Amino acid sequence: MSIAEWKEIGIPEGYGPHRLLYNAPSETIIIEVHSVGKEFSPNRIYMREKDSPKYEPIKSFEPMDSCESAATSSGRPILYYLSDRITKRENDYAGDWLGLYCFDILNQTETEIVGKDSFLLPPSYNRGWVTDLVSASEDASALVLTVGMMVEDDSPGYHEVDHQLASLNLATKQLNFISQLKGTFF
Repeated sequence: MSIAEWKEIGIPEGYGPHRLLYNAPSETIIIEVHSVGKEFSPNRIYMREKDSPKYEPIKSFEPMDSCESAATSSGRPILYYLSDRITKRENDYAGDWLGLYCFDILNQTETEIVGKDSFLLPPSYNRGWVTDLVSASEDASALVLTVGMMVEDDSPGYHEVDHQLASLNLATKQLNFISQLKGTFF
């Protein structure tokens, strides 16, 4: 699928707009794009200064790594996002969480906040991941997000996932639970 106006403003072929954000401190418009073509492609994040005519990718992307669930601070030139490595299976696609990242809009640098091997979980859980970013604090000290956590063992089959709305302190990497999310896959 190719739309001339999208191509003109920098949205790549096979993608369409998904989420729009504005970072006031840097006067930057941020878009998350998702696959709209016949072939599946992982989500990507692009940005442009408010008066620029064209979006540019925030970084070079590995072909099957996503950049998604963008959130930004209203007080700092910072963008947060999640990344997953997407794998094609026989009839669908699966994602393996890579991490939660911070992108400095002015310096164009990326930092991993937590990854699958560095995510601090409560003692009763041994596997967890961030499923969505909800908001960022104005001072960029905390994120509200949703997490999935489970006790994984060697037994085959289904393992129950505990979904929580939580706050993540970005200095200490500590999770503070706000509310359990039942019956949902956020």
